[in-house]
Amino acid sequence: MDILQHIKAGEVVDVQTSTEKYQSKIYDLEKPDVLLIAPPLKKQIYGFIEQGAKLDIIFYRDNGLFTFQAVVQKKVFSNNVLCLRVKALTEPERYQRRDYYRLPICIKTKVFYQMDAPDETGTIHQRILNVFTVNLSGGGLCIKTEEEIPLRTLVTSVFSLNRHKSITLNGTVVWIKEINDQVKSYHIGIEFEKYDESLRQDIIRFIYAQQRRIANIK
Repeated sequence: MDILQHIKAGEVVDVQTSTEKYQSKIYDLEKPDVLLIAPPLKKQIYGFIEQGAKLDIIFYRDNGLFTFQAVVQKKVFSNNVLCLRVKALTEPERYQRRDYYRLPICIKTKVFYQMDAPDETGTIHQRILNVFTVNLSGGGLCIKTEEEIPLRTLVTSVFSLNRHKSITLNGTVVWIKEINDQVKSYHIGIEFEKYDESLRQDIIRFIYAQQRRIANIK
C-alpha cells in the first residue's frame, strides 16, 4: 500500500471519527503507509483522539472525494510540532455518500462562516450571507451566491421548511461551480455534518411532500 501516490504533505484533509468530523493537515509522510497529521480541529477546538482509534481520512480531488481508513499509532513531536502518527489500513476509494434525492427548490437561507484572513487588528470576523437554495436533500444543500466560499470551509446554514420551524445545520463546502450569468455568481455545495435523525426525517418528509405536490400539478 502506497498512500504517497494519492496524497501529499501540506494537504488539508477531513478526519472522521465514529462520532465527529474534524479538519486536519498532512504534516509529513514517513512511510508509504504511515503519515503524520496535525491534531484535528473543529471550530478552533482540538479533538481528543486516543491511540488505537480508527479514522476515515477524506481528501478532495477535481473528480470527487476520496477516503481511506487509518488507525492512530501514537502522538509524536516532529520538529517540535505535535502530530498524530497514523497508519493507513485501506487503499483510497471514492467517498460514498448516501444517495439522497435532491429537490430543486428555492428557500431563503442564512449562511454563517468565519473569514480566513484576519483584519488589520488581527480579528477574525464571521461572514453572514443571505442566499437562496438551488436544491435540498437529506445530506446537504446547494446555494447560489455572488460571493465565493472557499472549499472545505465549515459553515452553518439556517433555513425554514415552513413558517414556524427554523432549522440550523452545520456543514462543509464540498464543491464550487462558477455560473456565467449576467452577474458573476456561484453554485456552492454544502454537505451536512451528522445531525439528529428526527430532524433528518423532517427534511426527507418535506422533500417527499414537495415531490407529491409537483407530481399532482403535472
